[in-house]
Amino acid sequence: MERNVRYPIEAFGLAMVLFSTGMKEAMLAGVAVVFGHVLMNVLADNTGKSMKLVCAAVSGILTAVAIVLFGLFAGVEMTIWQKAAAVVIGILIVKHGMDAEGEADFNDILLADALSYGAMVLVAIIREYIASGTVFTMMLKKNTLMSGELGRAMIALAVGGIALGLVNRILDSGCAKDAALWVCIPVIILEAPYVAEKTVSVIVGMILVLAVYLASRTLLKFSDNKEEMEGVPVEMVLLGLIYLVAAIV
Repeated sequence: MERNVRYPIEAFGLAMVLFSTGMKEAMLAGVAVVFGHVLMNVLADNTGKSMKLVCAAVSGILTAVAIVLFGLFAGVEMTIWQKAAAVVIGILIVKHGMDAEGEADFNDILLADALSYGAMVLVAIIREYIASGTVFTMMLKKNTLMSGELGRAMIALAVGGIALGLVNRILDSGCAKDAALWVCIPVIILEAPYVAEKTVSVIVGMILVLAVYLASRTLLKFSDNKEEMEGVPVEMVLLGLIYLVAAIV
């Protein structure tokens, strides 16, 4: 059963994975997503339903631009794949705007965005610490469990999925049907499950991971998941486990 989608969960989910290698990067990308979501609702609140697509499109474009500009001004080096991810996140803001129904409640919007933003920063802290023993470039205590490989997408997917599940629980929010595809497929394309020397190997790896993910997600339909973990959260955790196996193999 689908419940009311209270915030752009796909946009936050994708940002959690592709913009959480460092705390600064996550904070800036998170601000851009929050900005786009709030702007969309402000515009929609001051225009008629006939302008719904325009409001969503303007917000999506400005969200993508904000992610790139914030990184540029803050001195965060962005790869071409992250710039492509910024465009996808903008598209997901537009999708959320078109899916949203009813009048905006700004108390709910700000609470949802604040919780999602906090979850994104938490994912970045865990990911950065596990990868290098630092948080916001400050060196903390190292241990033998730390690994740059663990700092890749697998940890962000798993922790991000659990974090969004908790956000959904607090907000009593849900996910649109097949919402996870909007998160997981761009992650598979833009964040290779492992670093390969040859382009052919990368493409083969993407195809294999995509095939395993699509095959595995059909089994989730028959599993007894908590409502707040359905859709994006549980499938993010699933993809994280697939990435972990791919890294080991």
